[in-house]
Amino acid sequence: MQKAGNAIFISYRREDGAAFAGRLLDRLSDRFGAERVFMDVDDIEPGRDFVEAIDRAIGECGVLLVVIGRQWLREQGEEDFVAREIRAALRNELKIVPILIEGASMPEAADLPADLAPFARKNARSE
Repeated sequence: MQKAGNAIFISYRREDGAAFAGRLLDRLSDRFGAERVFMDVDDIEPGRDFVEAIDRAIGECGVLLVVIGRQWLREQGEEDFVAREIRAALRNELKIVPILIEGASMPEAADLPADLAPFARKNARSE
């Protein structure tokens, strides 16, 4: 993984956007090089602490791509890693690009925890 500003982090919910995220990973890796694109399934070695690996990867990235499908809001849970990734990106002032798939809409600030409300103002791209 490249240092801050050079790498791309793909954030997605496995139940809602894994297939699209996988295709996105392939396309970005072909264009920018696999070492510049981070996706949890491919880039966290077995036995590594998942939370530490995610936090370190966010710190090394310049952009967070958040894949949002129609079930994205319904998939929030106790250990919501996507929310954790967005919080870290907001804290680190990364560029955050929501990518709307399958006709999904951007979440409203009222539908998000208060600390994620700024995410609702990000300009999204529809795929």
